[in-house]
Amino acid sequence: MREQPNVTDCASVSRLQWGDAARGIGIQLVVVGHVVAGLVGAGLADLWKDGLLAVIKVIYSFHMAVFFLLSGAFARSLSAAPDRHYLAGKTRSLLYPYLVWGVLQISLQVLMDDVTNKSTTWSDLIKLAYDPPMQFWFNYVLFISFVLYVLVGRGAGVWGFVIATFAISFALALAGIEDYWLPELRDNLPLFALGVVAGSVKGCVKNVSNWKLLCVIVCGYGLTISLHWLLSPGYLYTIFTSLAGASATFALAEVLVRGRKSRWFEFVGRMSLEIYLAHVIAYAGVRIALLSVFGIHSFPVHLVLGTVAGVAGPILLALAANGVGFGFLFRWPRTAPLTPAAR
Repeated sequence: MREQPNVTDCASVSRLQWGDAARGIGIQLVVVGHVVAGLVGAGLADLWKDGLLAVIKVIYSFHMAVFFLLSGAFARSLSAAPDRHYLAGKTRSLLYPYLVWGVLQISLQVLMDDVTNKSTTWSDLIKLAYDPPMQFWFNYVLFISFVLYVLVGRGAGVWGFVIATFAISFALALAGIEDYWLPELRDNLPLFALGVVAGSVKGCVKNVSNWKLLCVIVCGYGLTISLHWLLSPGYLYTIFTSLAGASATFALAEVLVRGRKSRWFEFVGRMSLEIYLAHVIAYAGVRIALLSVFGIHSFPVHLVLGTVAGVAGPILLALAANGVGFGFLFRWPRTAPLTPAAR
């Protein structure tokens, strides 16, 4: 499925510089959060444990909201495609890499079970059908969000879709269901729907003045951090922090673009799928090597090298795979490259 972006319409957010830059910021926060959580789980951060757990909570409260909001804004840009073509494209771009990298990661975890933080068995391969492991819940839940958009949004319209998704989310919250991927669907489906709304609104972030963007950055991140102490973990905490942190991230991305400081973030944003799929293997491999081979237990060393590996490792792997004609490691085999809309 090829996206035909209208660059004069700000609904095509992920074809704009700030959309890629926002993804770049978001995926690097994902890597940092997972690296820190892995070090805490491995007992390498006991001196800073309480503070690090607070940092992880703040990062986790909004980093994935960036991707769900952008994905929702994209959904409407492909609304002219027939339903079966639309869903086939999402199957290729979301479920195919989910299966490939889910199998790879689980297999490596089983083979290296004695040095990993989480015990894994071969039976976990079967669970891929209904219980996505670790970070792969994102592919699973995002695909379901697109399916619901096709089933509901195209018939009921944007606001009908919003009402339906919030009803589903509230129902899951009231039911207190915490099994499988349902909590992630509960928390992120409304964000996807709000992204659809944003994608239907005429207007452009480039028309917002610099001082307003700076206010959004300071207030958004400030509110996200403050809510950590003001609200107990729960449904409202998740919604408020997600919107505040994601809004600040979008504003920061636009500031970086205007200051011509966004090239790295844009590049990383365009590689966000590859990074998301392979970063756990990359940073866990570095952590295991530092501990088992070099006997290094320094938290700062693990944090820096793990983060660098988590971001750069997947990028280098993807570039190498494409260079030798092995691009299907990350993407469904096809003659035309996937566009950001299919991500």
